[in-house]
This record gives sequence, C-alpha cells and structure tokens, in this order.
Amino acid sequence: MKIDLIAFNCRYSHSCLALFYIRGELRKHTQTVPAICQFTINDPYYDTLLKITGTDADALFFSVYIWNSDYIKRLIHDIKTAVPEIIIVLGGPQASSLFEDISPKVTLVRGEIEGVDPSFYIDLALKNLRPLYTCKPMPRFDFPYTDDDFENQLKNRNIYYESSRGCPFSCSYCLSSISKGINSTDISRVEEELSILIKQKPTIVRFVDRTFNADPKRALQIWSFILKNTPPSSCYHFEIAPDLFTEEMFAFLETVPKGLFQFEIGIQSINVDTLTAVNRKMDIEKAFITIKRLLSFNTIHLHIDLILGLPNDSVQSFQKSFRALFKLHPHYIQMGLLKVLPDTGIESSAKEYSIKFCRKPPYQVLSTKWMTHSEIRHLYLFGE
Repeated sequence: MKIDLIAFNCRYSHSCLALFYIRGELRKHTQTVPAICQFTINDPYYDTLLKITGTDADALFFSVYIWNSDYIKRLIHDIKTAVPEIIIVLGGPQASSLFEDISPKVTLVRGEIEGVDPSFYIDLALKNLRPLYTCKPMPRFDFPYTDDDFENQLKNRNIYYESSRGCPFSCSYCLSSISKGINSTDISRVEEELSILIKQKPTIVRFVDRTFNADPKRALQIWSFILKNTPPSSCYHFEIAPDLFTEEMFAFLETVPKGLFQFEIGIQSINVDTLTAVNRKMDIEKAFITIKRLLSFNTIHLHIDLILGLPNDSVQSFQKSFRALFKLHPHYIQMGLLKVLPDTGIESSAKEYSIKFCRKPPYQVLSTKWMTHSEIRHLYLFGE
C-alpha cells in the first residue's frame, strides 16, 4: 500500500511535526514506508491537486488545523471526484469539525496517533476503514525524525520538538484545556534526542511544549544541556510561564549567550476579571518582575502575547494591558485575536458572554458584551 502524509503549513519555513509522528507509527505497525508531502496554504490550488493525485497513492492522511481546514475541505471534494476509490484519513485539532462536513467520504482519527486501536492498521491494510477511530492516551511518544529528514523534509525549515505533551493550565480558549495532565519524556531520552538535533546544527529549534517551565527543575536541566552542547549558531524557542521562574533559573539565564534562547510569554490580559473568566491562573505582579529581569540580561528575545476579545475585557482594560506591557519594552508584542475554537470552554460560554464570531475557521471574534465590532476592528488594525 502506498500512503502519502500531507500537511499544509502557513509558510515554507514551517514544518508539520504531526506527520513525522504518524510516519513513525505507520512504519511500526504496517509494511509501508509513507511519504511526507509538505505544502503551504499559499500554493496554487490546481497544481497542488495534481501533485497529490499524481503520486498514485492508495491512502492520503491529512493533518488538519484552523489555518488549512478550508483548503483541505476543497481538496478532499475534488480528490474524491477525480479518484473516488482513494482512502482519506483526517487527524489533528480541526479534523473533527471538518469530518462533520464531509464524513461519508473520509475516516477520522481522533486523538494522538500513538493511542489508536490496533484494528485501525488491520482495517487500513484491508482498505476497509471505519468512519471513526478514537485514540486512548499513551504515556510514550517516540522521537519522530530520521537522519534523512534533515537533508530533505526539514532542510531550510524550522525544527519542532516536543519534550512534553499537555498543559498544567485549563485556559478556556485553548485546545490544550480539553486534555488533562502532562506527559513528559524522561530527561535522559530528551538529552539523547537533543543530541541528534544538535548534531545537525539547526538554525532554530522550536519546543512545542505548552508550558515548558511547568517543572522548573526539569526546564533548567534541559536548558543546561543545550547550553553545554549546542553550537553558537543555533537558537531555541520556548513557551514559558513567567510566574513559575525560580532564582536558580534566573542565575542560570544570566550566563546564557545572546541569541541562544527565545521566550514566548502569554500574558493575554492583566485584567483579573478577564483571567478569572477564562480560567487562566497567573500572578501578574510576579510575571512582570520576571519579564523585567529577563530583559535586563539583554540576551534573550522576549515575545509577549495579548489576546483581543476575551470576556470582561473592554477597550479601556485592553488598552491598560497593552500600555503596561509596552512600558516594559519587550522585543515584540503580539496582539492576537480570540479564536472561539470548537469544543473549548470559551465556545460553550459564548452565548453567556455575547461573543459573536466567524462560523468558519479560524473562528475569529467579531464582538463581545464588552466590545463592539467597531471597537474590535479598531484595536485589531492597530495591532496589525
């Protein structure tokens, strides 16, 4: 059986980590060697369609996200028209919503591929897949890359790496709030896997751990290993919680050379009522102290996030959050827009908060009880 694994990234420099995990599981459980095919959402549609149908694959696996869902929906319709017998499997955060629109034509794998029932692979080999397979949580996920990837699929692209899955927080606007707990790879395995990445002298490695420093001691161990072993030309990106820093972490980060680390810090709002409404727990005072201390080192690029359109956030309170962050002089402030994602807490509370939003991905907020559409438009364009 010939299987193609297909991703549509936002830009060429991105890569799709999920495809590499799927390839590993298919190699483990079947006799196939799946091909990874990475496109962008800006690629010419018809040319892309012909490339996909031109491989004569028996099955196509799509990784579905809010940014590529509409593109993939259009493709599936046309692929099934051109090649009716082809098997199509959907996975990823937006797959369930897309499946509801086109379910007679495709199979949905809901959850992490490592936990799919073994019957999935038997049914796949028989070309007789059920419409839905639900995965159970699995404690282990294997390193997804091969040496060949670095010369081909990952060449001139960002490398994404995952040392843990899950998040300790339950922010109602985030898909990570749906699953509970954190599944962390053993630190010795993380060091082995990082050694493989370091050997490739990557330009940038982006950790996709939702809250990298949820375990401060573990975070410090990984940072120390990177500092000790990585070449000076590489950079590592982390999403961190600023109120979880320890004095040991600050002392270590003072020794880090400029450009080695980038931190993305999600403040989202300094309005306590807003943070409470979205179930986001953060000590704002401690967070600001952390940001100031990190900036004083003048070695770590800080990317700070705000979200426009959250509950209880008015124009005045949002402006207050922006001004407070602007006064800190971080390297970058991203004024993101609330996306009311399916199956999240914020979606179930949308009526209560009078949140109106786009009905198609990426589900951008249009207005709330506290902000008119005109006010959101003004602040959004200001952020852009």
